[in-house]
Parts: sequence; C-alpha cells; structure tokens
Amino acid sequence: MSPKFVPYLLSLLFCFSGGCAEKVVSPDYEDQDLRIAFLHTTDIHSRLLPYRMQVGASDQKLGLLQENEPFGGIARIATVIERERSRGDRIQYVDSGDAFQGAPIFNAFHGEVEIKAMSQLRPDAMVVGNHEYDEGIHNYAEQLMKGVNFPVLAANYLFETTNPLKDLVKPIEIRNVDGLRVGYIGVANFSSLSSITDVGTGLELIPLDIVETVQHWIDILEPQVDLIVAVSHAGLNVDEEMIKRTTGLDLVFGGHLHIVLNPPKVIKDGSTPPRDVILTHSGAFAKYVGRLDVVVRNGDVVNHKYEVFPIDSRIQDDPLMM
Repeated sequence: MSPKFVPYLLSLLFCFSGGCAEKVVSPDYEDQDLRIAFLHTTDIHSRLLPYRMQVGASDQKLGLLQENEPFGGIARIATVIERERSRGDRIQYVDSGDAFQGAPIFNAFHGEVEIKAMSQLRPDAMVVGNHEYDEGIHNYAEQLMKGVNFPVLAANYLFETTNPLKDLVKPIEIRNVDGLRVGYIGVANFSSLSSITDVGTGLELIPLDIVETVQHWIDILEPQVDLIVAVSHAGLNVDEEMIKRTTGLDLVFGGHLHIVLNPPKVIKDGSTPPRDVILTHSGAFAKYVGRLDVVVRNGDVVNHKYEVFPIDSRIQDDPLMM
C-alpha cells in the first residue's frame, strides 16, 4: 500500500468509530469580529514543584527575575490558567507535549503524577511528546489509562495493532467554543524517537509524512470548523516548513526546542494568495504560560496579541492542586 493512502484510511476508520463530528450549524457570524484566546504550555518536563535556577538574559527579558525564585510549579500554572479562563467565554488551553522526564518525581512515579496534574488542568488538546515514551509505550499507555480526561493527539503516527496507545491517542479534536468551532490536529515528533527504544520496547508505530498528513486532516476539518489549529511537538523548523507547504492552518502552537517566540512568527502558507499563519512557542520547564488572543473575521485571523506569564513566587498555588 502506498504511504500516501494511509492518512485517508486512518480518517475513514476514525470517522467510522465516531471521531468525526457532524457539521454543526454555528450562529451567523458573517462580518463580525470574534475573539478567542489560547493558553499554551509546553515541555513541562516533570517540573511539578517549584525549583531554583540561575536566570539568564533571555528569561530576564521575558520577566523571569532572580529575586522571584523559586520558579515553575504545576499549582502555580493552575492558578494562572484558571485566572485567565475566568476572564472570558472563549478560552482554550493547549499543551505541546513532553510533560514527562526531567525531575526526580518522574523517576519515582513514571509519569503517573504528571498525567494526574495535567488532568487537573484540563487541556482542550495535548500532543504526544517524544519524552512521553522514555519508559516505553506500555508505561505511557498505563499512565493514560489511570485517568486521563483530555484529548491526547498525534495525527502523524500509524499505531500498529499491538500498540496499546492506538485506542488512547487520536489524530484530531473538535471543540465548539461558544459557537466558534476549533479543530485541533496533533503533530507529534519523530526526529527524537530513539528514546522509545532505550528500554527495548520497540516503536510499534509508523511515522507518517507530516505535510501530507496535516493537509489531509485540514481538508477534512475545513467544512466543519472555523479555525484550524496544529498543536505540535515537531520543533521550530518542522513547524515552519509544515506551514509553508500546507494550506488552511490558522495557528500553530509548538514545542520541543524549549524556546519562547515573543512576538510569535507570522509565516505565509502555501495558499494562492498566501495566508498568514501564526506560530508560537511558549518555553519549557514550567517557566511560562503563554496567552495568544486572536480576532477572527469570516474564518480568517485578522489580528492577534501574545503575552507570556512568568511562573514564579509571586503566584499563589491553586489549593486544588496541592
């Protein structure tokens, strides 16, 4: 079978299993400016508890100051996310993966605490990061089965029938956000997938071409949604290339390289004439929560504003996360 037919067959299976929502008729928003905000985290790397570090120049410019240490902490992130959610009706929260690996809590509990913490934060979409596999696919599946309550996405993985993740990870998610329909596509990493084999489990998945796969899901989502968003752990260069070689994306929330894009990049896609696609990354190690506000008119993003919230000792812990 030619690889180019794989995304098509996957979409048929996904729709037959109930994954493709029927088109929902939204209110008539023609020529109206609609506002929606996206909160973004990425590469938390098990920094669930506050920690100390030497602050560099890049972090200082983003408002992370030495006198406000310790930094990070999932209970502080929860405070920021809930605060921002309370400020509007159309607020989404996405995470670009790599919640696992990077602090002793992962070594002790193998990702169980990270998944429970993320379930408390209730992302609207989270993509699979390569470090989620560091103790093998069976460990990752086990942790998800213990109580994940949010969509875990990876459109560019073809899971083998023996892979326990095949029923836990899906390619897309559709959210109706107060009448504005948002379609999410998960773009997972496979440039660093050697970490999967470190424990001898084997991949049990086939990586699919990112551009072909993303374009395929864009084409499926376009009749159903108002905004198409890629949640990516593929890395900055891959994100940029994906935007340039596809048509129909509106926003990309990226991770993997631990950088902050402030301001976000605005990249032309492959349309004729080209459309602007907004690309943002929001750092790593629980140091920041990013917020991207966009204005949508007739299905196009016509304005945007991005800010980062440093996660430091000035933020109180959310008591529900303690």
